[in-house]
Amino acid sequence: MEGVQWKRQVHAQNGTTLIETFSYLTKEGALLDTLRQKLLKADVKFQEVDFIDIFNRIYDTENSNHFTEFVYFVSTFINLNLTALIMRNLMN
Repeated sequence: MEGVQWKRQVHAQNGTTLIETFSYLTKEGALLDTLRQKLLKADVKFQEVDFIDIFNRIYDTENSNHFTEFVYFVSTFINLNLTALIMRNLMN
């Protein structure tokens, strides 16, 4: 809980917006819908983006470590969602 309080304090001090999500939302399959609603409430504007353009921007950076971290992040996200889906199906 200390980490959460620290993040809230940092955003309050800097006048920035903190959008909070929680791991249980992933387990319940509600993360993306919840995040979308919170972003809309914070007046974030959505626009279509080209996946290839995003991929190229990340991959073409001088520091390929960013790309490696991005791949790890996406892999973790997919694995967590697949695990949640499998667990939900096993319980039904």
